Amino acid sequence: MNRISFLLILVCVLFSDGFASEPAVTITRDKWGVPHIHGRTHADAFFGMGYAQAEDYFWQLEDTCIHALGRYSEIAGKDGVRSDILNRSFEIVRRAQEDFENLPPEHQELTRAFVGGINRFLETHPDEKPRLISHFEPWHALAIDRHSLLEFTYRLGKIGKPKNRHRDDVAAWTLTPKEDATAWDVPAPPRSEFEEEIQSAIGSNAWAISGSRTKSGAAMLFINPHQPWYGMGQFYEAHMHSDAGLNFTGACFYGTPFPTLGHNEHLGWAYTVNEPDNTDVWKVSFDDDTNPLNYRYAGSHRTATQWQETLKVKKNDEFVDQTVTFRKTHHGPVVRAESGDTLLCAQVAGLFDTNHFVQAREMVNVTNYSEWRTAISRCAIPMFNVVYADKAGNIFYAYNGTIPRRDPQFDWTGPVDGSDPATEWRGIHSFDELPQVFNPDAGYVQSCNSTP
Repeated sequence: MNRISFLLILVCVLFSDGFASEPAVTITRDKWGVPHIHGRTHADAFFGMGYAQAEDYFWQLEDTCIHALGRYSEIAGKDGVRSDILNRSFEIVRRAQEDFENLPPEHQELTRAFVGGINRFLETHPDEKPRLISHFEPWHALAIDRHSLLEFTYRLGKIGKPKNRHRDDVAAWTLTPKEDATAWDVPAPPRSEFEEEIQSAIGSNAWAISGSRTKSGAAMLFINPHQPWYGMGQFYEAHMHSDAGLNFTGACFYGTPFPTLGHNEHLGWAYTVNEPDNTDVWKVSFDDDTNPLNYRYAGSHRTATQWQETLKVKKNDEFVDQTVTFRKTHHGPVVRAESGDTLLCAQVAGLFDTNHFVQAREMVNVTNYSEWRTAISRCAIPMFNVVYADKAGNIFYAYNGTIPRRDPQFDWTGPVDGSDPATEWRGIHSFDELPQVFNPDAGYVQSCNSTP
């Protein structure tokens, strides 16, 4: 029997978090503790989502945010350095601050509402002691989203199954310019035999079954995501409902404003991890004796940008300042010194696409396959197999991803020549060009982190 374990009526003016009116939301929990969040408006429901995440597991919510701000070494010491260097090399914080202001006004409003819920929880629960972040900002949600994608697409080596060893070495990785590379080479710790066994067994499962194979005659959708119980990537489950038309049940990562997989009353979809070729590495030659920041390109030189940041690395009860020099070219940040004057730069397609949030929200609110396909066709979510079903009986599978168009004359399985303009990306492949199947004769589709 369901029970109400928490009922919250919020009628508080929070001008500091961007509210011009009073949020009104109820949070009702079922027997499993899953929050059913009902708001008068979309913003009210998002406010409740932030409050519920903080109430359920503030430690993980804050932990995910600390990762996304590139400050994990402040709480984890040297074990957090690699994460912070990855984050800061790709300038996650700066880009999140800038790009948030360019999001559609409605999405800014919803994100501010979500963060307002987190801050309201902290205001009303003084016994909750944050380790680092006592006040959350709206752009934090964008930073969390991007850092999570960066972990998936870049450092995790496609969930332990890299297409080639060289790219996984880059994912295990380093820092910046040649003069600092030796001092700051921070390789990934070796996995134990047990960890290797666990890693090889990981693989989410999803099935969509058409009515031709079900007793009821209705389509069915099932998702068994193999996400961690703890740490970045842990799922949060919730049902969000507003009087303005929002009605979606599903899961997301902590710090994400709304579920990104699940179902509404019309349709649903699931993601499993895939291995889209959306990350590339360029060899860049810094061979100009007159300026060490000049790199060769198209028979001439361009000038890289270089900057320094200070990591505060926790050691016992104190902090040790570590100054790190970063460098980037138009091919992306420098991630490894290969040899001599040659450095490696990397890019992740779609990492900074602001349409990612827009697409995710559009998908939540659609009512049929045509509308859903229009939303996902933005290709703003850089990876994941997608499995779909709806109440009209349709089922669908796609090998989704933000996949660059490339000149096929080059071997893209390893670093390519960064001085050759022909190695530039040429836009991305359209959704129609990706592997997919709609209503197959077999009557089902399935995905287990596999290729088509």
